[in-house]
Amino acid sequence: MFCTACGNQLSDRQPFCPVCGVRSFSDVTPMQPSGIFLGGGITEPGRELHGRFVSLGDMTGMTLDEIIAAVGPPSSRSSMGSGRTLLQWQATGWHAALLFGPDGRFIEITHQYARYSPAPAVNIGNIVIGVIAGIAAIIVVVLLIAVIYRW
Repeated sequence: MFCTACGNQLSDRQPFCPVCGVRSFSDVTPMQPSGIFLGGGITEPGRELHGRFVSLGDMTGMTLDEIIAAVGPPSSRSSMGSGRTLLQWQATGWHAALLFGPDGRFIEITHQYARYSPAPAVNIGNIVIGVIAGIAAIIVVVLLIAVIYRW
């Protein structure tokens, strides 16, 4: 389990994060750090931000400026030891932290968090009504053509 605020790894028995003090939640699904973002049902508006990162694909070798140009400015920027920089992006339902080297190149995704929820439900009733309305419109057009040309 991972802390929902700072990404620190927690044991299942820790009700609070020892790093930042935030209460941990058992329904959080951690995503493993790598160079590629994973998919999943994320609540809005985090879904949009997550999508911009996914569209980058593997970020290996990309610069900080290239990533910011593609996904937008980070929510926070922190200086780390050895000249490294940690940038974090967050929106409701999604959060990620990326580590960059002194040369400004991507090193790794230190953590990402997604509050999983089902994708928006498809309302079958609205689909059926739309199909019926479309068929009715076609029938009306055909009848109008028949009346105009007196079939």
